[in-house]
Order: sequence, then C-alpha cells, then structure tokens
Amino acid sequence: LEFRRVLFRSGRFKVPFSLDQLTGISNNDFIYRSLGASYLAPARDIGGMVHGRFFGRDLTYAVGLFEHDGDNSRSNKVTGADRTLAARVTARLLKPVKFLNLDDAEFGGNFATSDVTDDSELPNGLRGRTVISDYTFFDPVFVRGTRNRYGADVDWHDHQLGARAEYIAVTDAREGQGLRGNNLNAARAQAYYVQTTWL
Repeated sequence: LEFRRVLFRSGRFKVPFSLDQLTGISNNDFIYRSLGASYLAPARDIGGMVHGRFFGRDLTYAVGLFEHDGDNSRSNKVTGADRTLAARVTARLLKPVKFLNLDDAEFGGNFATSDVTDDSELPNGLRGRTVISDYTFFDPVFVRGTRNRYGADVDWHDHQLGARAEYIAVTDAREGQGLRGNNLNAARAQAYYVQTTWL
C-alpha cells in the first residue's frame, strides 16, 4: 500500500537503532537485553521520524532527528549527548533463496551521530555496567565533539528455531581535551552477541 511507504512520527519513542533495543520486551527471547542494547544503543528520546516499508516488509527504513541521544546514555551522574540524527534500514536479502527458509532472514544496519559538549561538570561519555549487580566496569569519561554509533544485525526464524546476532560500535571524539588543547584519541566501545533459541 502506498501510504505505508512514507509515514511520520513525533513525540517520545525509541530512536531507530539496534535490533535488540527495538524489540519489545514481550517479544524478547531472554529476560534481559544485551549489554550493547542497554548501554550503547540510545533507547527512547523526544524527536521526529520518517519511516516506511516497501515490497511488503522486505525493505524498511527509518530516519529521525532527536533532542538528545536517548535514555541509555543519561543518568543523574552522566549528561549524555545533545542533538542526534539516526537512521536504520532492514532488508530480506536472501528472499530468492528457498533453502531452510533463509528467505525470512532479515539484515539490518543502523547509524547515529550526536553532538557532544563538555559544558557540564558531569562526564558525558558512555558507561558499562553488569545486568544483575549494576557493577560499573567501564566508567564514563569527558568527551567533546561527535559521537558516532554504528550497528549491523541479522534476525532469522524457522518455526521453532530462531537465531539472531548483532554488533554495535561507538566512537566518542575528544577534541581539544589534551594538556595543550590538542585532540585526544577517541573513546571507543563495542559489543556483540549471538543467540539461538529452540521453542
């Protein structure tokens, strides 16, 4: 249907980034989301988005502009980033392949870029914590410049069998933060998971 090719959405909702983060809680195979989806993906924020789909659901896209970079990068001790542009595309690239229902495999790619300032007295970098104990194994640092997120994923199911995998990488620029006002090496974080389920 033509009207599904260009749709608009505004308000507070999930930034189009990360398969695991965009999957609803009731549709998750496991109790907890991956650490990458919990701390590296943006999650919800206020903004607007254009999205749609073609050829049924064989090709989908979403592009949005948001006030900040989501709830996952903000807390009472971390300020996070400011304006964020995010985009996600999914496609069933193996549609012509009829072996093992591989035509149902959906490949996704996402990108997000945010403006990061160090005006606040609190750090604005990303953090890493364990799921159960909330032990912080990667403390946030002060960053300034641009935060870029990259991600790729695949999702496949065949009756009772399902499999998915995802990779997320983030780079935080540290412009002018050296002792002489020089640029420091970017702060980097990455996460990945591979999961299978048999129901």
